[in-house]
Amino acid sequence: MASKRKNYLYPALMSLTLTGLWSVFAFGWMAPASAAMDAAPMDEQRFSAMQAAYIYNIAKFFEWPAQQGQGTFDICLLGPKNEVLVTQLQKGTEKRQLQQLPVRILQIDSTDSSTEASQCKVLYFTQSPEHSGFTDLPQLHHQQVLRISAPYVSSSPYSQVDMVLEGNRIVLYVKAQALTESGLHAKAAFLSIAKQR
Repeated sequence: MASKRKNYLYPALMSLTLTGLWSVFAFGWMAPASAAMDAAPMDEQRFSAMQAAYIYNIAKFFEWPAQQGQGTFDICLLGPKNEVLVTQLQKGTEKRQLQQLPVRILQIDSTDSSTEASQCKVLYFTQSPEHSGFTDLPQLHHQQVLRISAPYVSSSPYSQVDMVLEGNRIVLYVKAQALTESGLHAKAAFLSIAKQR
């Protein structure tokens, strides 16, 4: 059964319909997979696949103002290098689009210049910006950048959406004030699923 779940988890999440998204977020469809964390550490591949699916699907429920001259929709991972998560995101978004643009995945760490991060539409914190030395990164303060914190990252003052492990599932929290200030539009379906902070 475990191998069946492993094969089914990622493709199912990457192609969620609104109804499917509701059932995943609201009713804890992930519970059997996440429950493995209670008994033993979750396989890194599965946990990365789960995060990748959440990142992509959360981004689908936001709208950005159109920008001229941008050829890709950039999702940036902020923190230490995580090749497994980068690979899962690249595989999962290879033939998909966000905002009618092909998706590009970038890993940003403290050795990178902020130039590469300048086009990021989504920043995913794999480590708190305070701990990774990124508090001066302009994208932490720009409007129209969706900032999401990973389940194991404590809520950041910079994020608008937090993934939090509660019991045996991931719960999404949205910071209403930060989201309002971002200039991004979240679809009502997402706001009905996420808890308010």
